[in-house]
Amino acid sequence: MISPVYMSGLIEGRWGYMVFNMNENQRQEMDTRRRAPAGPRRRPERREKTNAARAAACMRRCASSGAAKRV
Repeated sequence: MISPVYMSGLIEGRWGYMVFNMNENQRQEMDTRRRAPAGPRRRPERREKTNAARAAACMRRCASSGAAKRV
């Protein structure tokens, strides 16, 4: 089993950046997202908006702490 500490530095974000020092909430969010069934997308444009918003929020949070690295 891979240790959580190791995972926290090596999880690559869906939008092409690495997120370091993930707290429990973020890690739990990624777990729930990974378990979600890959069903057909009903509204792709709305989904893109939420993904972009989530990415922007995460980038803002990470960039402020200087822990995010653009790839």
